Amino acid sequence: MRMKWKISMAACAALAALVHNAARAEDVFGYAKLGTGMELGVGKALDNGLGLRLGVQNSFRYKQDKTQEGTPYQLKSKPNPGLAASLDWRPIRDSGFRLSGGLTLSGKAREDLSFAANGAGNYVLNGNNYAASAVGPLSGKVEYSPLGSYLGVGWDFALPGASAWRVTTDLGAQLQFGGKATLNPASGVSAQDLAAAQQKLDHDLGGARFRLSAGVGLSYAF
Repeated sequence: MRMKWKISMAACAALAALVHNAARAEDVFGYAKLGTGMELGVGKALDNGLGLRLGVQNSFRYKQDKTQEGTPYQLKSKPNPGLAASLDWRPIRDSGFRLSGGLTLSGKAREDLSFAANGAGNYVLNGNNYAASAVGPLSGKVEYSPLGSYLGVGWDFALPGASAWRVTTDLGAQLQFGGKATLNPASGVSAQDLAAAQQKLDHDLGGARFRLSAGVGLSYAF
């Protein structure tokens, strides 16, 4: 935990340095985008078609329905604002096309999960049936590392008669690492069956995951 804290603090210091340098440099721009989430920040154009962006971002909440052993459950994300740093590269000179990659740093990303009874009114855990009416709510969570990454492409174009303004589009994938699923204790469910169900959830949902990220926005060159 102490090592993760030091890494997080070092990353924050590096991001703060980027903001400080950008604020004094030429070719600085501010940007905002909206899509699967929202992001506000500043950036700086560099040589050789490169550019840096630093912002604050938050993904909008989402839901996903899944099943395990015939028992349906739902994943529901929690708000998780954080910092985002991106490096853009424009491989074609004087083109709006760019490749983007970066890192995100936030609180521990989390998805809550809640089970629903199957058609027979049961939860099926480790091959055994438990009456949902007797067990009550069956829930848990999936947590990820605070450090994530982003890979994607984008296209920017200037607005006619307003060269300082540009419309931006982005499409890519946000990657989350270190996923760990846990189930909350439930009345009448054996510890062995609960542990087996949690292990299966951890196999299906844990580790690294990616989620589609898309957005449209505006940038303004100062």
